Amino acid sequence: MSRARATLRIVGQDDNAAMTVLFNPASLKVSLTNKLQDEESGSGGGGGQARQATRVTTTKLETELVFDTTHNGSDVRDITSYIKYLGTASEGEHPRPPNVEFRWGRFKYVGVIESINDTLDFWSYEGVPLRSTMQLVMQGTKADEVVQGAPAAATLNTIPPLSTGATAAAT
Repeated sequence: MSRARATLRIVGQDDNAAMTVLFNPASLKVSLTNKLQDEESGSGGGGGQARQATRVTTTKLETELVFDTTHNGSDVRDITSYIKYLGTASEGEHPRPPNVEFRWGRFKYVGVIESINDTLDFWSYEGVPLRSTMQLVMQGTKADEVVQGAPAAATLNTIPPLSTGATAAAT
């Protein structure tokens, strides 16, 4: 079975248009926030109890992506510029970044890129940036989804009982 690689693409684009990351993230942080609003109860009395109602539910995906071009010496920004494009609001009357899909195996998250922090942390002698560490934050209105058709369980390499593990794990 092949290793699943994380991808980013504009919602509605063909799978072939997706950008595949060079290294899968070490972790994904998904948060859900309800924005609450006080509303008066309909009792009609002056001493009514305030109730809390949810105005809107938002979600966030936070992750770190690493890109490295030390194998060929090219400018790493040639790769990361697409992610910056995905996070840029279009020009016009209602500027808004595109809806972006982040997918990794069974995990799928759709939202807009809220922020990107790009650290160029390895440079060639000639001043060419070769490594980028990107902090990516996306905001959406739905929780993460399960991709249909993706493997439902991980393939585990187990060590047989009564084995030392060293030779069994290598087979």
